[in-house]
Amino acid sequence: MLIDLHETQVYVLKILEMFAVALKKKQGISIELINIINHPYLEDINTNSSDVVAIKVIDYGRLGNRELRSGGFYDSVNEYELMISLYFICFITKENAVNQIDLLNRMTLIYQEYNSFLHNNSNIFKFSKAVDKEYVLRLKYILRHIGRFALKDPITVKSKYSNKAISTNIITKVNVQVIEEKITSTQK
Repeated sequence: MLIDLHETQVYVLKILEMFAVALKKKQGISIELINIINHPYLEDINTNSSDVVAIKVIDYGRLGNRELRSGGFYDSVNEYELMISLYFICFITKENAVNQIDLLNRMTLIYQEYNSFLHNNSNIFKFSKAVDKEYVLRLKYILRHIGRFALKDPITVKSKYSNKAISTNIITKVNVQVIEEKITSTQK
């Protein structure tokens, strides 16, 4: 493989960090991004933010030699997919416990802004990474929802911030294309 699976997740996190910056700029809402292994209800979430997007890797797909398009003719190309679950979590605090409708609206607004962010970028995000003096990797990530917006009742979450939250999640498929290219004299 041209990049490893951990690095694949790092680039997904970069995309979500771009979303966090856009959300802060457009709506004034700060979110914290966290990686989780288990369902958020089973995690100890250490956060200083009342708004969290938790990322859980579900599965990798098309990693076999045939599906990966690696080897032989395709030495310099890899294509595979990553399945993630994004949990949009808004913690219930003393300040916002009185009106949970506002909390629900904020969580829905974060999700709506995430969809707008994907739409405004045509669901495509591109990166470059230098391999050495002669080669560069061109990375292309395409994010698409494959599940429905699943709204949860107030839940109990282990956290230093609060123990109650309103949550929703969406399953997202991330198609990854990595192409290794030789740097030409015009690119240097």
